[in-house]
Amino acid sequence: MTSSSAQDPSEAEPLDLKGVRILVVEDSWLLGINLKSLLRALGADVLGPVATTSDAERLISGHLRTRRSSTSASEGMSSPTGLSIGCTIKAFALS
Repeated sequence: MTSSSAQDPSEAEPLDLKGVRILVVEDSWLLGINLKSLLRALGADVLGPVATTSDAERLISGHLRTRRSSTSASEGMSSPTGLSIGCTIKAFALS
């Protein structure tokens, strides 16, 4: 039985991620490296992989300092949260 809405994968448009910045946060080194390779092959600008939110925040903060001579919005927080990482990512995306 086939669905009329099902699409044959060979007919799908290729995914183009040129110009898209992606931060890979994955605690499995092997998965992180493989995901980074896949995303780069699709044209993305990939940061990471990093294993923790703290590592992600440090990585983004370093890029912000390099690119804008400023610090992240959440620098100095003792325990980064998804929200603080999101604020930092937004700041990075705007730079």
